[in-house]
Amino acid sequence: MKAYSMDRFWRIVGVDGGRVTGTFVAVIPAGRLDDRTMVTPLDVTVWHDDEHTSGRILYGKDFVAWVDGENVNMPKHMIASNKLADVEDAWEPMLAALRAVALVASESSKEEA
Repeated sequence: MKAYSMDRFWRIVGVDGGRVTGTFVAVIPAGRLDDRTMVTPLDVTVWHDDEHTSGRILYGKDFVAWVDGENVNMPKHMIASNKLADVEDAWEPMLAALRAVALVASESSKEEA
C-alpha cells in the first residue's frame, strides 16, 4: 500500500492484491467530534474470484464507509444498489481493505504533522 498526500486531511491510498484492488480516497478527521476516517472508492475493482478473471469497478459515489480503528461502518443501504451484490460477495476482503486504507492514511498524516 502507498498513500499519496492531497493535503493535510486527504489521502489517495492504493490497495494491491486480494479480492479488492485499486485506489481509495481517505478523509482524515481534523478536530471533528469523532475520530472516524471517511473512505470512498476512487477506482476500485471488486474481483469475482482470486484469479482476477472478472470483477466490478467501483467509483466515488458507489459507497461511503467510516472507519474507527477496527470498526468499519459501511451501511448497505448506502452502497449503489446495482453493485451491492458484488460488494457483499467480497464483504470481508472489502472491510479489511477499508481498515488498511484508514490506517495507512492516518499514519501518513501523522508523519506530515
